[in-house]
Amino acid sequence: MAACSENWEDATSKHVYGENENPYLRADAEATVTKKIQFGAGQTQIINLSDYAELFQVKLGMTLDEAIAGISSGKVVFHGINAARNAWDKTAPNKGMTGWYFDEMGNISTQTNANFTVELNVSNKTLVVSALENVMVGSSVSINVGFAINGTDFDQYVRILSEIAIVDVPVEVSINIPDGEYSAASIAFNDYAGKIQERFGMTVAEFCEGLDGDGEGDIHMYSVNLESLKWDEESSYTANAPGYWMMKDGTVTNWGTAGYSLFAECSISDKTLNIGRSATPVAGDKYTISIGFRDKTNKANLLRFVINITME
Repeated sequence: MAACSENWEDATSKHVYGENENPYLRADAEATVTKKIQFGAGQTQIINLSDYAELFQVKLGMTLDEAIAGISSGKVVFHGINAARNAWDKTAPNKGMTGWYFDEMGNISTQTNANFTVELNVSNKTLVVSALENVMVGSSVSINVGFAINGTDFDQYVRILSEIAIVDVPVEVSINIPDGEYSAASIAFNDYAGKIQERFGMTVAEFCEGLDGDGEGDIHMYSVNLESLKWDEESSYTANAPGYWMMKDGTVTNWGTAGYSLFAECSISDKTLNIGRSATPVAGDKYTISIGFRDKTNKANLLRFVINITME
């Protein structure tokens, strides 16, 4: 007897999926909404489904309100999608009545193994996408959910693809630097003791002792590009360590180089980050730079400042 072919082109009729089977995801790029999301651990972003009401009408043949109401009546299903298997995932909601926990790979998971959640807020007609506190800065993941007409397959659908990137959430500080060459303003680490404890599991004293200005600590100070959010891992300290001379945009430079404008140095004894000026800036100049601190061994332990500077 000939073996059964697995080529779908050999099929005489379309497969009818059973109650416990996860239907194949039919390719339809026009039915997919892609949302690029950047946020940090413990943060939430909202996807407003009303922005895609026309897509629901085209792909499901019903208004957004009808589609959401159809979940209760059984006319519409709301499920996760396993992109790696190119199939729907009919796992029952495990985060509230209309949501799931997802792991670092973007698959539905238990609460214990979760890094993200996605929930449908029926009354607000929104998807609530949340990053849990255990997510790693720098990680990225794609999470898929979808609405489909309930039937023998889910070929009429609207898919919401969330492309998530986890970024560090900075502490924003504004300072005024007094007039005079080499004048500086201080940012007291004690004012951010809670953040230091949260990010490093250390007291302020332990954090300052851990700075690598003497070449022995495990916490390094970095300049961070404000646009790309890239941490400068190439530059050595160019001011009193840990510290840098900088251009007005925060790019690391050396003292005396054309355009050098600022210095950022830590005083371990005073437990401060000091931001100072060269002779170049004039009163009224405004700059914004970013300084980050990160454990060289466990790079998930970090704290970044965005510093708005006004010259007096």
